[in-house]
Amino acid sequence: MDITTLLANTGGTDFSLAGMWEQMGIFAKVILVLLLLMFLLSLAIVLERLRAYSRSRRHSIQYIMLLRNSCRSASCKRRSRRRRPTATARWRRSWALA
Repeated sequence: MDITTLLANTGGTDFSLAGMWEQMGIFAKVILVLLLLMFLLSLAIVLERLRAYSRSRRHSIQYIMLLRNSCRSASCKRRSRRRRPTATARWRRSWALA
């Protein structure tokens, strides 16, 4: 015989949500409520983090655009040409001269 047939014939377990809730003890109900509260709290944290990250990304893009527009002046272009070469570039140049 199949196990589901045995359970159905003996008036076994009701697997609906209401049936399981009725068969739970008080300890199981408390644990279920605590798990549900923790799930809701973690969901709220995830949503808040997504909102904060999207806001910071938007602010970063605005700052980059502002910086790009302000660096189109001649003074920024002059400064960017005078940068010192990096250590790797100096090392490569020393090997090329040797």
